[in-house]
Amino acid sequence: MKLFAKRLRWGQAVLEYAILLAIVSAAFAAMIFYVRRAVDGKLIRIDERIVARNNQTVDAPTPPGGHY
Repeated sequence: MKLFAKRLRWGQAVLEYAILLAIVSAAFAAMIFYVRRAVDGKLIRIDERIVARNNQTVDAPTPPGGHY
């Protein structure tokens, strides 16, 4: 009977570690999506600033005589 109880405790410990590993893995997977979205948003804002800056230089009025 002692051997059965020892095996049962060992099996329960393995199961608890497996569940803990699954929860931690799921948390990291969820964090990856949030981090990716944050980085994508930052890159989009940087791109919009660059495009806006380029549009300001292209659309700038030329001075009289056509030279800068």
